[in-house]
Amino acid sequence: MGCSPHLTRCRPAIGPFSCCFGEENTISYIPVKKLEHFEQKKEYAVFCPEGQDSFAEGVDLISRAVLRCRRQKIERMLFDSTGLPRFCPPGMSEQYNLAERIASDAESLVKIAHVASPAWIRSGKFVLTVAKNRGLDVKNFRSEPEALKWLLTTAENRAGCQEKLPCSVGTGTVAPKTASHWVIASAVRRFNRTPRRG
Repeated sequence: MGCSPHLTRCRPAIGPFSCCFGEENTISYIPVKKLEHFEQKKEYAVFCPEGQDSFAEGVDLISRAVLRCRRQKIERMLFDSTGLPRFCPPGMSEQYNLAERIASDAESLVKIAHVASPAWIRSGKFVLTVAKNRGLDVKNFRSEPEALKWLLTTAENRAGCQEKLPCSVGTGTVAPKTASHWVIASAVRRFNRTPRRG
């Protein structure tokens, strides 16, 4: 389908180029700058960009990295934003747009561990909430070791650790394996305390 005259628009990047329609329906190809500081490891990718002119440029870099992971079927990405001096927590609307965009790019297929500045740790919780509500598995960290530990932990293992809740049943102590065991054990404990008619 052709373009309307005098309409200028761009299509997503195809290989090293983006396709743009000019005012006279002419097509031009604009080179897309190579995504630097992106490295693929055995089980995950590492993206540690450096320097940028604006917050919007930082968002574009993250978006490109996430899209690359998704298209190359890389399920985990360690993103370190501490090298981006202008990538500071913005206002609520910008945080919302950031979360929406990255969650859309990931399509729930890329898990992201974000090594962030103290400002992001303090003020970036709204981004995490919005992103998680849209199916993105993401979390902020102060250091790379703790980020990697979380990133390489499977969802099943994390769920199992979170569901382990110690409780007492009768006179013994039982550490139930899951939350459902905890509910059953609580019911047994209440039953044992209920007075019985002889």
